[in-house]
Amino acid sequence: MRNKIFSAVQLLTMMVTCASCGKVIDSTKSESYYIKRGNVYFIPGGNSFERGSKKMDADPASFEPIAETYGKDSRHVYFRGSKQEDIDVASFSVEKGVIKDKSHVYCYSGDVIDFNRHGEDILSPIDQADPVSFQRLSSPYSSFAKDKQHYYYRNSPINVDYSSFEFLNERFMKDKEGIYLINSNGFLNVSKSVDKAEAVNKEYILVNGNKLWYYQPFQKRGIIENEIPGTSLPIEVIDDDLLKTQTTVFVFGELIPYADPKSLQVLFKTNNELIAKDKNYVYYNLRRIPGADSKTYQLLEGRVGKDNNAVYFEDQKLDISDVAGFRKVTGSTKRNITFEDSRGNVYDYTGSKQEPTSTR
Repeated sequence: MRNKIFSAVQLLTMMVTCASCGKVIDSTKSESYYIKRGNVYFIPGGNSFERGSKKMDADPASFEPIAETYGKDSRHVYFRGSKQEDIDVASFSVEKGVIKDKSHVYCYSGDVIDFNRHGEDILSPIDQADPVSFQRLSSPYSSFAKDKQHYYYRNSPINVDYSSFEFLNERFMKDKEGIYLINSNGFLNVSKSVDKAEAVNKEYILVNGNKLWYYQPFQKRGIIENEIPGTSLPIEVIDDDLLKTQTTVFVFGELIPYADPKSLQVLFKTNNELIAKDKNYVYYNLRRIPGADSKTYQLLEGRVGKDNNAVYFEDQKLDISDVAGFRKVTGSTKRNITFEDSRGNVYDYTGSKQEPTSTR
């Protein structure tokens, strides 16, 4: 009922808001430009109640929207309601993500979410960009662009060899001069002494035929390198982070000591956690779980598993006496209860014992 009331309030607000916007100029191109009381207004999405309304210094007789946040009149181009002084009106266009006129390609580096800012939104020319040949690359490389002479990352030209530059995967690139990496700090040259590099999958690359590279952003680890003996190839890809060779297993760029690739079974995995077992051991990430019996170990729920002798949360043995009766709760509506045993004890998702909930 509450959701229905809330939806009705939202609908009423939108109806009132739209009524106060005036008349949309061309809804096929934009729902953000309106004529009201003889003036042009920028009202993002037609929602002045939440996003505000901006009266523009534009000619209502000649103004026309070009795309959702772009427009022009006979004298100027406008972006999010702000006049752009130095853009050529006659040649201005917005197509396939490219904003340009006859002389420049433009970008906006501000906050594209917050419509309630103060001040003006100004488009800036992209350094060195050629408006005739400039194009944005498609996903998963949508942060990149190129023209007939340069590559660009986040609207800035990058110093690479144009003719030999290529993408290895979503993380690494190369040209004849070296290997490059993108991370939170931007586009980086990470090696200049590489003869050969090839993609293994989306995260790993093989360098010079015998070095496995993986970028680990957690804890500022950076690039993790492991040497792969030729006798252990080929590499088998399990997923983005997990690889096997004939003799080794790697997860998150690291070697799992003692792991047997032929018998390894993945039981639980996220983008930074792994529970697995092989014929000899049970593993939590890179560590063997002390005492865990791989032959009888089973994962019950989340990070909790058990063998014939003990119950474990991640790689820690829990103090639970009724191992045989310990099981996942099915159909319980009680809060914080995930497991139970045959003696009436209940446990949360980490295997911690909980006090029984009163039924009175």
